[in-house]
Amino acid sequence: MSIARFRTIVVASTILIGSCVQHQIAPEAPPESNPAIMFHNQGHDRIQVYLVGETEEQLLGRLEPLETARLVLPEWSFDETPGTVRLAVIAGWSKDLRPSLNSKATFSVKEFKRNLSGEEWTFVGGQLIGTLR
Repeated sequence: MSIARFRTIVVASTILIGSCVQHQIAPEAPPESNPAIMFHNQGHDRIQVYLVGETEEQLLGRLEPLETARLVLPEWSFDETPGTVRLAVIAGWSKDLRPSLNSKATFSVKEFKRNLSGEEWTFVGGQLIGTLR
């Protein structure tokens, strides 16, 4: 048997064996849940909860008295750019486009954007209480 014929047999066998091997695809990772905060309205008023950033402000949700809700954070609040955010709570229903300028709003302390997701907040007696660190 010549070397050329032997190489042809070896290559053909390798291709045949390789085609018989099943390729396993890695299972899909579960979809990441959207970053959110838990918010408890322990007061007797309806409230609106806003997220106020350095350049953007957005309504996160409205809660009835004694309601608890998971409020999904907007994409800009957990992107890679550094910055701070704070929560603003306004009692009652309003169409406030600039909660940062509302004199009736209750504000949280500023914190880094990357730290907000997963925290729990409570609004009671006109006070906004966050996670203790």
